[in-house]
Amino acid sequence: MTLKYLAVLDHPHAQQAYGYLHIPVDKYVYDEAAAAGVKRPTWPNAWSKLDREKYLNYQHQLRELVASTPYSCPLDWEADVWVTRGTSPTA
Repeated sequence: MTLKYLAVLDHPHAQQAYGYLHIPVDKYVYDEAAAAGVKRPTWPNAWSKLDREKYLNYQHQLRELVASTPYSCPLDWEADVWVTRGTSPTA
């Protein structure tokens, strides 16, 4: 999250890494990704409890999802999820 915040504040080093940063996972991301066909990780469901393999696999699936959208990188997709949360039929 710190790197995401630095990128939003236009920090040059964070901007260089922006396309590589992981999507911060929360309920809104889980819901929107699931609506697009990305299966939510099995137990444990909280991202902070996922083991490394499950976490990285989920991030990889999110990247594949984003690649099939008009967004140029994962955090741009995640930003739109946050801006539009509660307005889509899946929220």
